[in-house]
Parts: sequence; structure tokens; C-alpha cells
Amino acid sequence: MARGAISASFPPLTCGDAVGARPAPRSGGAPTRASAPEPERQSGPLSPGRIVLALERYGEIDELFATYDDDATAAFAYTRALAAHQRHGDSPEACELLAEARGLNPHVPAYLSGGKRLPARLPDYVGRGDMSEAVDYAAGAKTQWETVPGAIAWLVA
Repeated sequence: MARGAISASFPPLTCGDAVGARPAPRSGGAPTRASAPEPERQSGPLSPGRIVLALERYGEIDELFATYDDDATAAFAYTRALAAHQRHGDSPEACELLAEARGLNPHVPAYLSGGKRLPARLPDYVGRGDMSEAVDYAAGAKTQWETVPGAIAWLVA
């Protein structure tokens, strides 16, 4: 799957998005490889999700998770686990979501925790459950994980 392929319904984010503006859905098909956004700028519906999570707008993040509940990507699963940890700490719900995320891609914690260095060049394509997906997600989400107190330690425990 080309990086950004699941992001067809969300335009690139701007500074205004971080202060409450909602992106309008984009019309048309999935972006081509040439137009696929970099993960640190947008990674499907989860870039808006990471912004909403950072602003602690939990009603909106719950709505986003419900809308994309059938998404089986590491990005969705790990961001959902992070949101549960941010809200409830080391709760049974958060631990269950983290276990599900690890089942989808066990490589992510090493990249988020710094156990493995992110490569200088991001992968051109990502595959589900492999290291390229872990690199793609960690490149865009590492800062978010680092801002949630105790999240990295919880992730690798």
C-alpha cells in the first residue's frame, strides 16, 4: 500500500486545523503515489485524530475511532491505545487496545521508544504488519507519544 493511500477523504492539515477548524472531505479517488502525503503531515484520518487527541477533545476522537472502527492498520490501533492510555492510564481497556495493536504490528514499539532508529529515508510503500508500516507510523506519531506522560514506558513494559 502506498504511503497515505487511506487518506483520500482528508485534505492536508494546516495550522488552522490545530485550533479547531475541521478539514472538509476531499472528493475523488485515492491519491496517487506522486501526491501521497508524507506521514508527518498526514497519515489518513489519524493526523486529525492526533491533533484532536493533543487538544484532549475526547468526544471527537471517540467519534473518529467509531467511524474507522474496521481500520486494521498499526496507525489506527496504536493511536487508539495511546488515546485510552492518555485518558485512563494503565487501565484494562488501554492494555487490551495495546495488545491488539502489538498483534497488528509488533515492530512499532521499538521505533517509538528509540530502541531502533528511524531511517533517514522513509519507505516508499508500507505493508501491513511489517517494519515499513512501523517506520511510517513512528515517523509521524513519535512526538505525540512522547508528550503523553508515561506512554513510552507503558508501551515497552
